[in-house]
Amino acid sequence: MSECSMNFKGILETSKTLLVLNFEKFSLLDVSRILSLYSVLTISSCIIFCYTRSSTIWLAERFKEKGRDVALLHGELSVDERAKVVEKFKRGDQKILITTNVAARGLDIPQVSLVINYDPPVTYEEMPQPDFDTYLHRMGRTGRFGKPGIVINLADSDIAMNYVYQFQAHFGRVIQPLDANDYDQMERIEESTRQM
Repeated sequence: MSECSMNFKGILETSKTLLVLNFEKFSLLDVSRILSLYSVLTISSCIIFCYTRSSTIWLAERFKEKGRDVALLHGELSVDERAKVVEKFKRGDQKILITTNVAARGLDIPQVSLVINYDPPVTYEEMPQPDFDTYLHRMGRTGRFGKPGIVINLADSDIAMNYVYQFQAHFGRVIQPLDANDYDQMERIEESTRQM
């Protein structure tokens, strides 16, 4: 039995709200849309997962341009540098951690209430395929220790939406569409996570 199968039940039994924000009508490069999600929902701390180190650096720079202090974590950092970044994030010095999959496993931070998949986790064999194991571990960074959590998947193309549909089918969990401009929906999501 794979690690993914063994962890599947425990991670999904934790109350999580799974959402997809379809960015086809505007660009993922519009960081203000992501920041608006963060400002509308009451979030303790947030982890944003990117596929590449260059994406994490680019996104962190855009957040900093918008006046947000973010933590940046990727595999090019030394072990000591990574430990310092994680410690500052755990202490709450920075509320947003932008990272590659290096933080998908083994990071136990109870105050993380939002995970954003900026890029879907994929694996490359012959062709790109959804990486179910990594998706599960990313989801597992929020809603820990019995607390509610929200997972938002950003999709900017038919390919990205197809990955979301495959994650939904694989895990048997509905991934609800999210309209970032629908404040009533945001309020309902906020309320549902408080009741979990």
